[in-house]
Amino acid sequence: MKIESMREYITLCEYLSFTSAAKKLYTTQPSLSYRIAGIEKEIGVQLVDRGGSALTLTPAGKVFLGEAQKLVKDYDTALEKCRRASRKRDELVMERPVGFPKAAQQLDSLVSSFVRSGSNVGVRFTCSDGMLLRDVLLDGIADCGVVYAPCDFSDDPELAERVEIRQIQRGFDVELYAWIHDKHPLASKDPLRAEDLDGSLLAIQSDARYRIGWNCFESLFSQYGVTFDFHGKPAKDAIDFLWEVEDDEIVITDVGWRDMYSSSFEPFQNRSLRLIEGQNLSIDAFLVFLRDNANPALRAFLEFTDH
Repeated sequence: MKIESMREYITLCEYLSFTSAAKKLYTTQPSLSYRIAGIEKEIGVQLVDRGGSALTLTPAGKVFLGEAQKLVKDYDTALEKCRRASRKRDELVMERPVGFPKAAQQLDSLVSSFVRSGSNVGVRFTCSDGMLLRDVLLDGIADCGVVYAPCDFSDDPELAERVEIRQIQRGFDVELYAWIHDKHPLASKDPLRAEDLDGSLLAIQSDARYRIGWNCFESLFSQYGVTFDFHGKPAKDAIDFLWEVEDDEIVITDVGWRDMYSSSFEPFQNRSLRLIEGQNLSIDAFLVFLRDNANPALRAFLEFTDH
C-alpha cells in the first residue's frame, strides 16, 4: 500500500465527507471513493460506512486510522533523517519525470557531460512517485526538477515568488497517443493517423505537476478542423481528469504521460490507447528550482547549462 493512500484515508477521516476530502486533496469525489474502496479491498475489511446520512468509520476503520497516522508520521520522520544524512554540498539532487525515453537519454548525456567537466559535483536522480513537483522542491527532497513542458505556478503563491524555470534543452520529438472509447467511430481505425481525427472533439489535460502544452496540441491538429474542450482543473492524480472525459471525446496524450500514469487508465476497460501514426510533438526540457536554494552544486549546473 502506498503511503499516499494512507494520507488520503486520514484526510477522509478528518472531514468524514468524500466531497470535502476530495476538495482538500484536489481530486474528485468518484476517484477518491474508488481509491478508498481499493484500500478496503487490499486489507479485506470495510473501513467506512457509506449507508447512513453521514459517513462514519467502522471499528476496523478507527483502528486503521490510528495505525495509518503512526505509519505516516514514522515515514515522514525517516525520510527527513535520511535526506539530512545523505545530502552533501558537492551533490546535486535532481527530480526527473517518468517517460520520454528519448528525452531522458539526452538529459543523461547532458548530466554526464556536466559531471565530466571537472566541476567535482555528483548528480543523484530521484523520482518521487505520487508527489507534486512543488512539494518535492519545498520539502527539500530535490534541488531541482526537470519537466518537458513549461510550468505555470501563478496559482500557487507560496511557490510563485520563489520558483525559477530555465530551458535547458530543445526539440525532442515524442510520440502521441489517442485515448478512445470502444464505441467511437475511430476505435476500429488501424492504423490511426492524424488526418483521421478530422472534426473530432479533443480533451486536453492539465494537472498540477505538469502543465501540458495544450496550445501545442491545438496548433498540431487545428489543420484538421478539430475542436477542443480544455479540462484544466488542477488534479493531484491523472485519474481525476479521466473521469471527466465524455464518450465522444478523444484524449490526446504523449508517451511521457502514458508511462507516468499507466495505472490510471486501468479502471476504464471500455477505452484504449492508440498510437497516432505519423504525428509527433516537439518538446523542450526545462529545469525548475527555487531561487533561494544556496546549494553550490545547483549553481554550478546552472552555469554549465548557460554555456
